[in-house]
Amino acid sequence: MQTPVYRRWQIAQPIPPEIDACLEDYPKPIRQILYNRGCRDAASADIYLNGKVDFVDPFRMLGMDGAVERILTCLLYTSPSPRDRTRSRMPSSA
Repeated sequence: MQTPVYRRWQIAQPIPPEIDACLEDYPKPIRQILYNRGCRDAASADIYLNGKVDFVDPFRMLGMDGAVERILTCLLYTSPSPRDRTRSRMPSSA
């Protein structure tokens, strides 16, 4: 039998009055949740709740080219051969 793991709750700090005033359009519990999630004004709360994010080209992310190349290599070597659907083309040294 495993020993139970006891964890302590981490209670967030109450929302400061100036941020509470910025989020006054939302109910009090929602304001606290928004504050806990990093929203400090109505604009950031709107982005958080409605997903209004300007997406950028994913290839601008650091290391994306290498990640795509690795995925393509894995697909090449682990996909069944068109001639033999039961065997992988993975080299035996891998």
